Amino acid sequence: RFRSAHVHVYDFKGSQLIMEERLPIQGERSSLSLMHLGVGNGEQSNISTKVTVKQVMNSSPGLHFLRGLYSVIAFFNGAFMFIIAVALLLFLISDLANQARIIVYGTGGNNRDIVFPFVGTILSFPVFLHGLTQLM
Repeated sequence: RFRSAHVHVYDFKGSQLIMEERLPIQGERSSLSLMHLGVGNGEQSNISTKVTVKQVMNSSPGLHFLRGLYSVIAFFNGAFMFIIAVALLLFLISDLANQARIIVYGTGGNNRDIVFPFVGTILSFPVFLHGLTQLM
C-alpha cells in the first residue's frame, strides 16, 4: 500500500495525525525520488501528488479506566512487596538483637552453638537484600 507514498505519523496525547503523500500515477516514483532526478529543482513537471491527512483517536473511556485500574493494582502490589520486605528485614534485625543478647548474657552452652546463629543472621542480610531488590 505504501510503495509510492511517504507516511508521517505525529503522536499526540490520545490521538495520532497521519499524513500520507502519494503519487496517483502507477509506476511513477515518489516525490523524494523525483527530487533526485531533478524534477523538484525549478523545472516544470506534470506530476501531481495526493496528500491525505487522517486523525486517529487511540483512546477511549474504557481504555482510560483499564489503565487506571492497572496503575492502582501495580501500586498496591508494590506497596505490599515493600511492606513484606521491611517486615522481613525488621525480623532479621530483631533476631540479631536476640542472638546478641544470648551471647552477652550467655546460657552456659557451647560457644559454637551460640556464635553460629549470630553469624548466620549477619550473613543472611546480603542474601535477603539482594533477593528483595530483585523482587522490586
